[in-house]
Amino acid sequence: MSRYISSLVIFSLIVCGVIYAQHIIADTASYVQSEIESEILNAEYGVYDGYPVIQAKKIWDDRRSIISAVIPHDKLDSIDGQFAVCISRASSDEKDEYRAALHELKAMINVVSQLDSPQSDRIF
Repeated sequence: MSRYISSLVIFSLIVCGVIYAQHIIADTASYVQSEIESEILNAEYGVYDGYPVIQAKKIWDDRRSIISAVIPHDKLDSIDGQFAVCISRASSDEKDEYRAALHELKAMINVVSQLDSPQSDRIF
């Protein structure tokens, strides 16, 4: 009987962990995407400085340890690389390339939050 109770407790902890990770990833992704959206709008009007991208990178880095527990590291490394591309292009005069890099970063964040993160309907 104690094995069944132990199994039930472990299963409950796994489910709680998945739900917590899903919440953290969704929260982080929505914040990062809103910062990127504001920078895309700034780039449309030509008054961009890259500050929202730097803020989004700080939030991403603060929560990376939690996110890296459930998301493959190669995906996270590619997102970090895209952040670096966006930050470096923020100082250039090519706003079209900067906007394209921002859109690519936003798409990568969306894929991670929608497809790569654990979902409660995909536990089994």
